[in-house]
Amino acid sequence: MVEHPDTYWRPLWWRLFGQGRAPLARLEAAAKSVSAEALDEAQFPRRYRTLANHLQHLIAHTDEQECSLRQNRQALQQLSAVLEQSPACIIITSLEGRILYVNPGFCRVTGYTEDEVRGQPVSMLKSTRTHADTFGQLWRDLQEKGEWHGELLNRRKSGQHYWVAASISVLRDESGRPDRYLSIQDDISLRKQYEAQLFYRSNYDLLTDLPNRQLMLDRLEQALDMAQRHHHRVAVFLVNLRQFRRVNQAHGHDVGDQLLCQAASRLEQVLSPMESLGRVGADEFLVVMPEVNRLQAVEYLGRCLLRQMEEPFHQNGLELRQGAAIGICLYPGDGDSAEVLLRNADAALQQVSRDRRGGCCFFRDEMNLQARQALEMERALHRALIEQQFELWFQPLLDLQTNQVRAVEALVRWRQPSGELVPPDQFIAHAEESGQIIELGRWVLKTAVMQVAGWQQVLGRPLGVAVNISPRQLRHHGFVDEVAELLSDSGLAEGALELEITESIFLDVDSESEVVSLMSQLRQLGVRLAIDDFGTGFSALGYLKRFPVDTLKIDREFVCDIHESVNAATLCQAIVWMARGLQLDVVAEGVECEAQLEMLVQSGADSAQGFYIAKPMVAPDVLLTIARMDRDGQVRAGG
Repeated sequence: MVEHPDTYWRPLWWRLFGQGRAPLARLEAAAKSVSAEALDEAQFPRRYRTLANHLQHLIAHTDEQECSLRQNRQALQQLSAVLEQSPACIIITSLEGRILYVNPGFCRVTGYTEDEVRGQPVSMLKSTRTHADTFGQLWRDLQEKGEWHGELLNRRKSGQHYWVAASISVLRDESGRPDRYLSIQDDISLRKQYEAQLFYRSNYDLLTDLPNRQLMLDRLEQALDMAQRHHHRVAVFLVNLRQFRRVNQAHGHDVGDQLLCQAASRLEQVLSPMESLGRVGADEFLVVMPEVNRLQAVEYLGRCLLRQMEEPFHQNGLELRQGAAIGICLYPGDGDSAEVLLRNADAALQQVSRDRRGGCCFFRDEMNLQARQALEMERALHRALIEQQFELWFQPLLDLQTNQVRAVEALVRWRQPSGELVPPDQFIAHAEESGQIIELGRWVLKTAVMQVAGWQQVLGRPLGVAVNISPRQLRHHGFVDEVAELLSDSGLAEGALELEITESIFLDVDSESEVVSLMSQLRQLGVRLAIDDFGTGFSALGYLKRFPVDTLKIDREFVCDIHESVNAATLCQAIVWMARGLQLDVVAEGVECEAQLEMLVQSGADSAQGFYIAKPMVAPDVLLTIARMDRDGQVRAGG
C-alpha cells in the first residue's frame, strides 16, 4: 500500500522502525541471539559480526523499500499531471453515482468548479433529450461487462447542450469488489456539428431548405411501406415551373433563386402536415400524399397547387408569371417503388408540358410507351446525324407576277439505311424536344445556302432560298454570328436568304425583347424573315406590328378550298389585304390546282408553292425544273 507522501520526509529511524513490525522484530531477534555468557573476547567478534550482518541486511532492505517508494512517488506525480492537464473530462464517482473527483478538463468543458460538483449526483449533467434506453444500456453493460462506451448528450452549467464520447469503467478494491466508477469523456460537439452539416447538405436543398431528391425518395419508400401494410393508396405529384428558365435568362439567377424560394413557400401553404414537399430538380418539386382514400382529394390538391403558381410573382419590382405543369401517379396502380412512381409522374408531366396552357395530367400506361418511343427516336436521330442519313430536298416558289421561280424552300428528309423515308412530322418534334434540332438545323441551313449560292452562278440570276428554323435554334447562343459567317463564306446574294419561323415564337411574352433583338440583327445582315403557317397559331395579330418580319406564308388550310368556298376565298383575300397594308409580301402554300392558282393571282398574292407548281425534289432535279419553267413561262402541274 502506498504511504502518504509526507512519510518521505520523516527521520531515518522512523523509516526503519516506524513503518511496521517486521524490521523491529528482526532487530530484536538478532539482539536476543547475543547472550551475556557468550560475550567473551573469543566469541564477541563473531557475534558482533552476526549482528552487524543482520543490521546491514535490514538497512539494505530498507533502502530497497525507500527506492520503491521513491519510484511510486514519481509514478503518482506523473499520474497527477496527466489527470490535471488532460483535455478530457475525468470523473470518479461512488457506486451510488455521487461525484468524488473531477479534473480541470471537466471544469473547462462544463463550466462547473470542483467544489460545485463534489458530492452531487452525476445525473446533474444529464440532458433530458437523451433517450432513456441509452442509460438503460449503459447500466446493463457496467453490470455485465464492467465497462461501457458510447456517446452522450450532456448539459453545461449554462444550460447549453454538448456531445461527449464517453468510456465508463468499474474500479475495484484490493479484494476485487466494485468500489467506484471512472468516466473519461471527450467533447465532440464540433464533430457533431460537422456531421449535422454534412447530413443537411446530403439530404436538403440549400436554396429552399426543402428535402432533396434523395430524401424525398426515402420518404416516398416509407409511405409505400405504410400503404402496403394498411392497404391504402399513395399519390405522387411532380410540379414543374413552366417559365423558370426564361426568368433565369432574362433577369439573372438571383431573381430565379428568389422565385424558387417563393414558389416553395406557396406550395407548402396548401399541404397538410402529413404531406411532404421536396425540390428534386432545377425547376421541379415533388409532393407526396401518403394516404389517399378518395381520388377527389388528389384532384383537389392538384388544382390547389396549380392555383398557387398561377398568381404572379413579384421580385425587385418585376411581375413574373410562371404557371405550372403537374404530372400525377398513384400507388399501387402506377408503380410499386419510388423510382418507378417518379418516372411515371415525369411521363405524365411531359405529356401535359406539350400543352402551353399547363395543367394536371394523370399517368396512363401508354405514356411509358410514348416515352420509350421518344427515347428510341432520339437515339436514332443521334445515329442519323453521325452517319449523315439526312437529305435536303427543294420545292420551288413561283413569282405570280413574272411567272418565274424566284426561290426554293429547303426541306429536310431522313432516308434510313433501308431506303425508307421518315416523314418530317415524325422526327422534327422529337429533334426540337431533345435539342438535336440545333445540330440538324445548322446542317440544313449551311447545306441549303451553299447549294443555292452555286445555283445562282449557274443560272446567272438571283435565286432565293427559304429555310425553316425552330424557336430553339433562333435563340441558341451564337446563331446570328453563324448566319453572318455562312453568308460571307458562301457569297449568297444579299436578300436571298429567308428564314421561316412559326407563330409559336411570338407567344412567349417573357422572351419577346430577346426575339425582337435577334430578328433585328438578322435583318441587318440582309436576311429576310417570314412567318410560316400564318393563321394556325393562337397569338393575337398585334405581333405583326411589334416584330420585324417581311413575309406572311398563308397556310394550306386557308388555300385548299378557296376555289369552292366563298368564306375561304374572302378570308384569304383579307389576309392578303392586311399584309399589303403592313407592307408585307404574301406567299400562299398548298396550291394543288389551277383554279386555286388563278384566284391567288387575282387576290394579289406575291408568290405560291404547292404540288400543282412543283413537288419537293432532290437537288439534281432543281436546276432542270427551274430552266424548264423559265423557258416555257408557264406552270405545268406537278412540275
